[in-house]
Amino acid sequence: MIELLSEVTPPGGEDPLGIWSAAGEAGRAFSTAAAGPSWRVRIDGPLGAARSTLTARQAALERVEQDLARVAGELQQFALPECDFGAAGELSCQREMLAQAVARLQSPAFAAPTAEAQRQERQMQQQWCDWMGRVGQAVACCAAVGTEWAGALVGQTVVDWRGGFATTWAGSPSPAAMAVHRQSVQLALASRLALLRMVSVVASGAAGLALRAAIPGAQLALLPAVWRFVHDVLRELRGLGMGRE
Repeated sequence: MIELLSEVTPPGGEDPLGIWSAAGEAGRAFSTAAAGPSWRVRIDGPLGAARSTLTARQAALERVEQDLARVAGELQQFALPECDFGAAGELSCQREMLAQAVARLQSPAFAAPTAEAQRQERQMQQQWCDWMGRVGQAVACCAAVGTEWAGALVGQTVVDWRGGFATTWAGSPSPAAMAVHRQSVQLALASRLALLRMVSVVASGAAGLALRAAIPGAQLALLPAVWRFVHDVLRELRGLGMGRE
């Protein structure tokens, strides 16, 4: 068995990349050298199986990058005035949600949403702010990547905001254990880059929709809705990909 835990993933929340689970309080046990969030790979089984799992997660992350490119293309299309949000397709539900967010900014008819709609909007804004805070900390501060095998620490790598890193080994791990830790570090760093790419897609998508809405300040108002759109579309595409494998 192998667990991939990340403090960037909100407790009880979902990793938009579909790679990591929330670390909770367990993540702080080994990351005292880092000011920022940590990633932790916990292995309880053969190292060979763990390497296979990490390789599969790396391949899944590469597919996420492809999906992000598709989402960016969708948002670029939405920014065009002639684009129809209501076009039928596998992502029609997500398009409709984004269309409503734009319509609320454009039309007085959407100025007084229901109490439930207001609650959902506040929740979405809170989730966006929380996620952005975690991603910002992951980039701005030192973060730790640790690997455990059979309950014992194999190694810990501290990564600074410039990309420099230093690894501390616990005792004298085997070459196989060291190789697994290096894979863990590679996956964590690749995940951090993918999250930054996601931030870029959200920001550029909100900017494009703001131009379409032609309302001052619309970009900031649309950020939570665009983030929700990107998050939901990535999950939908991930599910479709699993169904085709």
